[in-house]
Amino acid sequence: IETLVSLVAYAVALAPDMARKQRYAGFLGVLTGEENDYFERSFAALGVPEKQWRAPRSGTLSHPVGDGFRALMHEPVRADDYAGVLAVLLPVEWVYLTWASEQRDATPARAYLKEWIDLHVDPGFAEFVGWMRAEMDALGAAADAATADRLVATFTRAVELEVRFFDAAYD
Repeated sequence: IETLVSLVAYAVALAPDMARKQRYAGFLGVLTGEENDYFERSFAALGVPEKQWRAPRSGTLSHPVGDGFRALMHEPVRADDYAGVLAVLLPVEWVYLTWASEQRDATPARAYLKEWIDLHVDPGFAEFVGWMRAEMDALGAAADAATADRLVATFTRAVELEVRFFDAAYD
């Protein structure tokens, strides 16, 4: 989540106007507040030692998919690429919105699983993902062919990593 928070903070920095900066800043508040608190409670419920989740890259929580996401999230940051940041953020969050929406009425036995669903069916989250979709559509429509191809490739890699992330639960 630290890498994601950094990417969203970079979206705040790169966004071309105050209205867009405010959108990302609001999402940043959710990530560093409710979602971070959720992870801490969930790790406690699962008995994951704090030392392990505070340094996942050096512990047993490290995984090639996480490494792939970190690398992908750093690419648009290194290039000062607002559209590239959005091409990473949108598919990742859209997948969670779609998945959670399908699970909205589920009643998993473990409370932290229901809370994860609830975080991602929140109307504010759904509205933010919709806004990012419209933002990406506008950027894509205005992009030249090379930029559009790059954004499609980035978006596709993010989706592929999300699929691998879900599959990794079975590793």
